Amino acid sequence: MKTLVQINPNKKNSLIGSFRNQPREIVIIDPTIPDSHYLIQGIKPDTATYILKNKTDAIEQITTFLAQHTGIKALHIITHGGSGKIYLGTTELNGNNIENYSQQLQQWRNALIANADILLYGCEIGKGEAGKNFVKRLSEIIEVKHLTSTPSVLTATY
Repeated sequence: MKTLVQINPNKKNSLIGSFRNQPREIVIIDPTIPDSHYLIQGIKPDTATYILKNKTDAIEQITTFLAQHTGIKALHIITHGGSGKIYLGTTELNGNNIENYSQQLQQWRNALIANADILLYGCEIGKGEAGKNFVKRLSEIIEVKHLTSTPSVLTATY
């Protein structure tokens, strides 16, 4: 089942092909991000970039996608957010429902290398006590030491 739409199929490390061609970094973009084509222009050429489908559960899409990959050193997710929550298409992941997604989120770990980074780019995700708790719990579930939330997409650098 194809869950994500590849934005940069002609880039050097396209996900199509053998294991050695698998990317080391992946960017996943929420389909509701306005003017995402400007963001895409600034992404490193050797980074595979995908956009979520809007009408399908985003956590399920990402889980299915990552199950096909290994050796990822950085997963970048560009999305909308609020204190202690992220919006991915029609899916909201927050402190109240994160446990409902824990089995899927735990599977993400299988695609990542030991010291992988997960970077969330979205406004106010890690803001306040709710934000800190959300980021902490998400990193515990996925079992990553480096889960970072930036203040806003506009300050994200690649």
